[in-house]
Amino acid sequence: MINLDDKISELLNELDAFVTTIEEQPEISIHGIRKRSKYIRALLKFNQDFPPNLGRSMHMINRIVAPYREAGVMLGTYKQLTESPHVEPDPSLEASLYQNPFIVNPVPHEAVIDTIHKLLLDFRLQMRISTTEISLETIHDHLEDTYQSGKRLFRQAQTSSESQLLHNLRKKTKRLWYQLRLLYGDELAEPDHPLNQSQELGIQLGLIHDLDIFIDMLVRENRTKLFAKAQEPRLHLLKQSLLLGTKLYVPTHISHHFEKN
Repeated sequence: MINLDDKISELLNELDAFVTTIEEQPEISIHGIRKRSKYIRALLKFNQDFPPNLGRSMHMINRIVAPYREAGVMLGTYKQLTESPHVEPDPSLEASLYQNPFIVNPVPHEAVIDTIHKLLLDFRLQMRISTTEISLETIHDHLEDTYQSGKRLFRQAQTSSESQLLHNLRKKTKRLWYQLRLLYGDELAEPDHPLNQSQELGIQLGLIHDLDIFIDMLVRENRTKLFAKAQEPRLHLLKQSLLLGTKLYVPTHISHHFEKN
């Protein structure tokens, strides 16, 4: 049997620490809050006896800080695309990005921070009455379910580069990575282990998602200057993702990976 309580408690403590430092280093803290909340949600999937509110609490925390992260992504993407001397900046767009309220005020208001603290407190109270022990067999079954869900999405992505499809594939791949970390830690020496493969694929798909957020904004605001330029790195990242996805998702079952390693 494996007790999830220790790992989830560790992640909650880290999440608490990031909330505490959010005023001093908002960008780093918001990134840490998002990663820990997603990690916890992935672990909650292992036990169907957990109250549904636990997952919803983590989802709400993630949604609360998401606008801050998205604003930073759009500004950072603009800077990356226009740092080349061959790309003409868009002063109007640049001014608009800097006027985003989440850029002007990158630190969440006190009421927002209080809401996050309340959600964390409610989460801890509900965890106390939950069963956190699960068998290794149950973990393997859930890993297989996550793997098969990602595999189905990857098959679709081989013939379609639609942004929502790639975003869903990213979420499944990241969930697989988080769940594998419970068994194998943060990193392994074997590059072909699914832990490392899912991490790398998740990173590449995340970069595509960041570009897609920016591209969607360009389309909404009918800004055509940077549209073609934004498509170039996306195509490169897509090719890399398809190669990585083939290595991770070609085996019929995730257990086939473990038989090779």
